[in-house]
Amino acid sequence: MTQTFSENSLTKPPRAIFTNTLLHRSEQFKLWAATFVTRDATKLFSGQHGGGYRVSRFLGWNEDFELSVVDKFMSWGKCKTEKNIASTCVQSISERFSSNQHGTLLVVLGPITRNSDIFGMLGVQSNGSYFKLLNDFICGLSSDIRAQTIVRPKSASQVRKPARVSSDQVSNIFSIPVTIDHGGAGLNQRLIDSRLAVVTYNETTIPMNMMFGFPTIALWDPKYVRLNKQAEAVYHQMFEAKILFHSPQLAAEHITEIWSDIETWWNSPQVRQARENYCTHYAHRARFPALTVASVIADNL
Repeated sequence: MTQTFSENSLTKPPRAIFTNTLLHRSEQFKLWAATFVTRDATKLFSGQHGGGYRVSRFLGWNEDFELSVVDKFMSWGKCKTEKNIASTCVQSISERFSSNQHGTLLVVLGPITRNSDIFGMLGVQSNGSYFKLLNDFICGLSSDIRAQTIVRPKSASQVRKPARVSSDQVSNIFSIPVTIDHGGAGLNQRLIDSRLAVVTYNETTIPMNMMFGFPTIALWDPKYVRLNKQAEAVYHQMFEAKILFHSPQLAAEHITEIWSDIETWWNSPQVRQARENYCTHYAHRARFPALTVASVIADNL
């Protein structure tokens, strides 16, 4: 029988509470956890559940709140200075996949709503800039590559978390025809069918693809993706390696150059070094995630 937090009949406080997502998504969980944590008998732990952590110049409310209430936060990257952040990856990777050398170009969109703050700029409505960047990129592709391109709206295949706008609405962004993913398969399956991913927002798909070693290009307008000093250095190395682009036209040109042999570019020394440096900071891959989480909790009780 499923039991709600309010019905839980614990007679004494637990020594530890761990969550990956509920500090963001459940007021009921926060109230339940607070009844124990405020007695100073329970330690609260949370794990990074997606990308975008520790890279922004200005912390979003969710990251700021999470770091302020937990005893220890488990980051995907390695940390040296933050006292309440543990250097570990809590992401359990159950699927292993590689790119299809004869596959499609998969363009992954960020969240789009009617009044979207796509780049997390605290109320700056940046849809217009984002739509133009996407359209300029698609128009910049050669007709041959464009015919092999699939544009995937965020959360396209998730029944309980539907795409913020419909596929038909997304198609209106583009001035020329391009295939839109209507959500018939999950993101991992779409990646398996692709030779290259273009990710247009600085969140989960970037560190996950880097963790997997999946060929990826990041594309966004730096006016809306404001990085802190550490992230600026890491992302600049990716920019120099042509993993990150700020110009949709240059991104399209680069893809044309490498399209017939993406693996040679992706495994070149400069690109590998940039990827490894990114993963060290933001996408460290733990060999035994569950054991790592248990060790961090045990060491901080």
